[in-house]
Amino acid sequence: SAEAEFYAASLAGCEVEYLRKMYDGIGFPQPGPTTLYEDNQGTIYMSRSVGAFNRSKHIDTRVFRLRELVASGILLLTKVGTAFNLADAFTKGLAGPLFAEHRQYLLS
Repeated sequence: SAEAEFYAASLAGCEVEYLRKMYDGIGFPQPGPTTLYEDNQGTIYMSRSVGAFNRSKHIDTRVFRLRELVASGILLLTKVGTAFNLADAFTKGLAGPLFAEHRQYLLS
């Protein structure tokens, strides 16, 4: 669901923020936003749009940090389709050829 994906993306965003600060502290500042690949369009929309939250008021306010990270240019959520999302091999029943392609990529 979009809610579960939003929670996960928010936690990943906090990890990205921490790592960016760590790299900056050791002399390797990150010049642009960090790309976070997301397969849920609802999550991407909620991270960018204030109006999307009218229907998602039940989401815990602690995870709204994702929207702040996107607005400040630290994080960029980008859509990734099933054909390129290697995590789908672990979470979805994929067709044989696509599963074999993902498996081959993960093993190489």
